[in-house]
Amino acid sequence: MKHIVFLVGEYMPFASANGNIAHSLIQELKKDYKITVVTRKNVFSLKRDCLVEGVRVIRFTDYNLCLHHYLSLKIRNSEKCYKRQWYRFLLTIKRIAFYVPRLIRMQSFSRKTKNKIKLEVERLNRDQKIDVIIPVSAPHEEVFAGVEIKKVLGQNVMLFIYQLDRYANNNLLYENSINRKIKYPNNLRLEVDAMNACDGLFILPALQEHYRNRMFEKYLSKIVVTEHPLVKEIDVLNRLQEEHCGAVNVLYAGSLYQKLRNPTYLFDILCNDIFNDNKVVLYLYSFGNCQHIIDKYKERLSGKMHNFDRVSSEEITKIMLESDILLTIGNNSENEVPSKLFEYLSFCKPIIHLYYSEKDAYLEYLKSYPYSLCLKMDENFLEHNSRTFHSFCIQNCDVKIDFEDIRESYMSCTPGYVAKQFVSLIENEQ
Repeated sequence: MKHIVFLVGEYMPFASANGNIAHSLIQELKKDYKITVVTRKNVFSLKRDCLVEGVRVIRFTDYNLCLHHYLSLKIRNSEKCYKRQWYRFLLTIKRIAFYVPRLIRMQSFSRKTKNKIKLEVERLNRDQKIDVIIPVSAPHEEVFAGVEIKKVLGQNVMLFIYQLDRYANNNLLYENSINRKIKYPNNLRLEVDAMNACDGLFILPALQEHYRNRMFEKYLSKIVVTEHPLVKEIDVLNRLQEEHCGAVNVLYAGSLYQKLRNPTYLFDILCNDIFNDNKVVLYLYSFGNCQHIIDKYKERLSGKMHNFDRVSSEEITKIMLESDILLTIGNNSENEVPSKLFEYLSFCKPIIHLYYSEKDAYLEYLKSYPYSLCLKMDENFLEHNSRTFHSFCIQNCDVKIDFEDIRESYMSCTPGYVAKQFVSLIENEQ
């Protein structure tokens, strides 16, 4: 049985979006392969070495992530104002401390973190020979650690990069235009080097345009375009739906960022008088840099919105099952497809999507979904969108959607389908 090692930024139970994608794929591959996950400890209390759903997980401490989680929790849970201010101050100091090294690097990844990952993989390989390495990006340190290991081990290991986010052409990695001018050529060379070293590159459809760059022309045969493997049937015992009573529960679960995915328009919708009947309530499980926006609206939306801390993947699954409507907010970018939608589809619930641009990729995917509402975040239509939002929630809170219809429409987004694409290269079945 081949031994596959996944290099993942943040894995279960407090997984990132890309960690959830990796987990979904791993659950399929573990049926035929021995799997080990090397990941970052993002909460101090997590064990270094443990089993997660039958898969060995090895963690190394990422102090940036652990401190961020610890201080954010303290800010949310401190009842005294002076304590909240103190922890906010410490969080600011932490951000500065980790920002300065990032600013002066000549490329957009941490060599120190890359070396930590490399050390963990080398140690693992001495104990249990590794046949395949699959770094999941972003974060990107995992990819470059994998590339260095591949160069050392050569044909003794296969390297398949699972590229879920942009790297060289990701504007969020550059602090300013000067920084971009310095780092972009270096980042592009690193991508070419990774393409040269790897045995295959798996990318999402949104990344195809970047890899049409003539610099990658000789490596096109290595590229496999694949979808998010997140559409899967939820345990039928957990999907029993009771007759609806009380307020309609609308759930948003995921990250919120001021520039990329801002919740202001959503809150303005809820501020409309039509929501004063308290028949629709928003439950927010989020993280990011929008807490000040949430705090600003908290009093105005008292009774209409409940804000909670980020919880584990297992807990959020239970919360999704109990919700009536699932809500997504599109990115303020036309080149990215957030994974949240594909996760939501599995729950067979009505979906509301707020978007910035007519080129939002979710719009095309939701054409095949029987109960969805897409609203453009346009101030000129705020009144209309508020009423449409409210009406959709009331009318669709009890709908029953058959998962088999979802599976048929989104077959390429199922874990089994994507796993077969990986197996084809792992077993050289081209």
